[in-house]
Amino acid sequence: MSPRWERTNKLSGDDLLIAVCLERFGDHPLLAPPYGLCKQAIIRGVSTESRASFKFETCPLPPAHMERFEKLREHGFTSMLAPSNWCYKYPPHTWHDELIVEAVSKVEKFPRGEPPSRLAGYDHELAQAVMEAVNDVFPHSLALIDLKYQFHTEPSDVVLSNVLNALRGDRYIDGANDSHGKPELNPLEQVTLTTEGRRHLDKKMKKRSRPQRPYSGNEATEFILQQLLSEFRERQLTTTDLRQSYKGLSPSELKNRSLAAGISEVDFDLAMSELDKHGLVKTGPMAMRDNPPGSLVTVIGLYSKGEYSYITENGYKEASKTKSIPVRSVQTIIQGDQYNIRQAGAVGAHSTGIINNQPQWTAIQNQADLGALTSELEKLRLHLAQSASTGRDYAQLQLVAEAKDAAAKQDGNKVVEFLTKGGKALLDAATDFGAKLTAELIAKQSGLS
Repeated sequence: MSPRWERTNKLSGDDLLIAVCLERFGDHPLLAPPYGLCKQAIIRGVSTESRASFKFETCPLPPAHMERFEKLREHGFTSMLAPSNWCYKYPPHTWHDELIVEAVSKVEKFPRGEPPSRLAGYDHELAQAVMEAVNDVFPHSLALIDLKYQFHTEPSDVVLSNVLNALRGDRYIDGANDSHGKPELNPLEQVTLTTEGRRHLDKKMKKRSRPQRPYSGNEATEFILQQLLSEFRERQLTTTDLRQSYKGLSPSELKNRSLAAGISEVDFDLAMSELDKHGLVKTGPMAMRDNPPGSLVTVIGLYSKGEYSYITENGYKEASKTKSIPVRSVQTIIQGDQYNIRQAGAVGAHSTGIINNQPQWTAIQNQADLGALTSELEKLRLHLAQSASTGRDYAQLQLVAEAKDAAAKQDGNKVVEFLTKGGKALLDAATDFGAKLTAELIAKQSGLS
């Protein structure tokens, strides 16, 4: 279930809900330059307690306030808790005014509402949540004003209307009369779950309760989680971002970092699938699927464009448990230098390298032990991965990883090519770590000391 449709709000026996909606905009009798009528909002408050229902006319609205009330109009009604002493407050318009301000502020926090159209789309997860909510009060009915109030992010009238019409058409619910394309809902309308609806819901719940293979992290999944966790913390994002998604690292950036850390492309793809399956990492943005022109069957569904990745709330918790490589975000372009590992002769502002390596390797191939070099390069790669934090660090890390793979394949020319691209910076790193074979090879082939 998407966090957007979590049902987090509960009512006590003494709580009273009021559905606040914008009935229309009207002309205020006061004139405003250049000799036009001011606009005012006509607000309607609807409740099961008739004494708490009201109609409120605002004062003349400036343009900024008009935009706020326009969003309320697009959203439809929003369920608000009436103040506990509403029946004792006098004059009544004092608490009416406060409630309207709260309602407008609440709706402003929701994603922009869909256009009032019957083609706005059908949300399967919301439909499931609606059936579960109605099932909670079975065999009694549930008013739409109570239904909307339960959601962490309240659905608009358009979205909820589409879901209710579909559920009614499938004979899963009674009530929720077809709005015939009109997005407005009656807050006091009652919805009841049918026998067919309970049977369908029971099947869904049994399927959901089937034992699922538990998540078991590996090097690739933990590396990806740590990358996203680090980027999330560096940007100082909030719990709201975790629950409603945010624009994180692109999948291509994640893959490049993983390859640089020695994770194969296949392992990366499998890791992303595993993380997505368990709801730890998601991609976005979500978009509506296009249907072929002239098709007789219209499929309404969403898919991810895969432009960015982000860690979910559960992913954050899982990543926080894991003591993996502490890494920070990598910039493709670094001030003063831009690196292209596969084409550069050396990496670093003051490093040097050799592109034509075949003659050099021919001269030393009888003296080089590629088996021992492979083992040493793997140890050096793991060492560099633990402290990598900049673009230059990751560039060196990828060179070492590629040199290790080449050594394992007994391709000495490629080993020399990759290592000499690292130049003086990679020579110093190998020397500091104690990778003698690597350091000697770089020094001899690059003419460095």
